[in-house]
Amino acid sequence: TAVSVIKSNIALYKTAFILQLAAVAWSIVWTVACTWAISAAGIWVGLVFLVSYFWVRIIIIVIVFIV
Repeated sequence: TAVSVIKSNIALYKTAFILQLAAVAWSIVWTVACTWAISAAGIWVGLVFLVSYFWVRIIIIVIVFIV
């Protein structure tokens, strides 16, 4: 049954859940930092933040896919 499959792969679900929490935390931290950086230094710094956000997002997605 589905319950037995979940029980046999519980470490996989825990890892995926922790990485999902990391992705949410990264989004919150990035939003606060990007807002502050744009107001302090201008739109070009915001573009650098945008690139860094998507780069780390891709890395997290790849880690989740591999695990």
